Amino acid sequence: MPEDTLLALFREAFGGTVRWRIRTWTAEWLDSVPNPFREMVAFTKQEEREDFGSGPI
Repeated sequence: MPEDTLLALFREAFGGTVRWRIRTWTAEWLDSVPNPFREMVAFTKQEEREDFGSGPI
């Protein structure tokens, strides 16, 4: 697939409907919890464990 076609597909995927859904779902999630900062930190730590393992940090 040509690079310009691929870039256009990525822009549409992450700049179109998907971006709106991610922003909406994230806002709804953060609005629904008592401590959004704590939830974001916990989410980020979980993502790090899944991506990089749970070794010493």
